[in-house]
Amino acid sequence: MAIIKNVLKHSLDNSSNIKGYISQADRLKIPRKKDGSIHLNTKDKDFLKKKNAIRSDIADKKSTSGYNRVFIDGSERLAKVKKGNINDIKNLSQIGFPTQAATKKSGAKRAKSTKATSITDANALQNYMRYKQITDPSELSQFDYQEIARYVNIRSKQLRDYKANVKAQRRLDGNATDGHLVSPHDPTAVNSITQRFVQPGRSYIDENGDKVLGNFAQGEASGQLDRLEKIALGIPNDLYEDLVMFFDPSRRGIRSFLTDDTINEIVTRRDWKRALKKQKLKAEDVFTGDYESVGRGLDAFD
Repeated sequence: MAIIKNVLKHSLDNSSNIKGYISQADRLKIPRKKDGSIHLNTKDKDFLKKKNAIRSDIADKKSTSGYNRVFIDGSERLAKVKKGNINDIKNLSQIGFPTQAATKKSGAKRAKSTKATSITDANALQNYMRYKQITDPSELSQFDYQEIARYVNIRSKQLRDYKANVKAQRRLDGNATDGHLVSPHDPTAVNSITQRFVQPGRSYIDENGDKVLGNFAQGEASGQLDRLEKIALGIPNDLYEDLVMFFDPSRRGIRSFLTDDTINEIVTRRDWKRALKKQKLKAEDVFTGDYESVGRGLDAFD
C-alpha cells in the first residue's frame, strides 16, 4: 500500500512529466546565505539532487526569479533557460547555470546583433532610394535628404525615449522590461521602436485568475510571431520595411489601438480574440479596410 501511495504521489506531483523532475516532497532543502545566495559544491554527494531541486522549483514557478545568485564551486552563476520556453520545459537539462563570463559573452553577442540591425545614415539612404525607386544618388533632392535625416533622427529619438520610459516604469513597479517582438538574434530583427514594447518581467495572474507569462518566463521563445501577426502589429521584417512603415501609415498595422498589456497577451498566448476582449475592443472596430482580412486570418472576429 505504501508503494502504491508513493507512486501515486509522484504521478500527481510530476503532472508536467518533465524528465528528471523532483517532486516538492522529495526535494532537498537548500539553505541560503544572508544575502539570499545559494552555494553548491560539485564534490557534495547530493550536488545533482540539489541542482535538480532548484531546476524543479523553477519549472514549477515557471520563473528563474530568486535564482540569479547561485554559486557553484565558488563561481557565481544565474539560472537561465538554455533552450525553448520556460512554460514548456520537457527536461530539467533545459535549465542551466551559466557563469557570469558566459552571460557577458552572450550580452556581447546580443550587442553585436543590435549594432548590425540598427538604423544608420548609410542604410537609410539605400532604403529610401529603393522606396522612392531612385537608382542614382544624383537624383535625390534636398527635400529627399531632409526626409532621410528626419527618419533617422526620429527613429533614434523614439528608441531613446522608449528605453528611458522602460527605466522609469521599472523604478516604479520593479517589473518593467525591454520586450522584443522579434528576438535580437533573429535574421528579421531590427533595432527600432517598431519591434519593442514595455513587457512585464515576471509572470502574473490577471483579473480573470489566468496566468500571463512575462519576459523572464519566455526565455529564448520570445518574438516567435508569424508573418500575419507581424503585419497586424506593424512589425517590420527588415530595415527597408521599417522605413516604409515610417513614411506610409497604412503599413503600420493596428498596434496604435493596443496597450502593451494586450500586446503581451498576444505575444505569450497567441489568442487575438481573447486579447481584444480583455481590452474591451471589437475586432470590427480595429481590423478595418485592408486589415479586415488580416484580422479574419488571425481569427480575431467573433
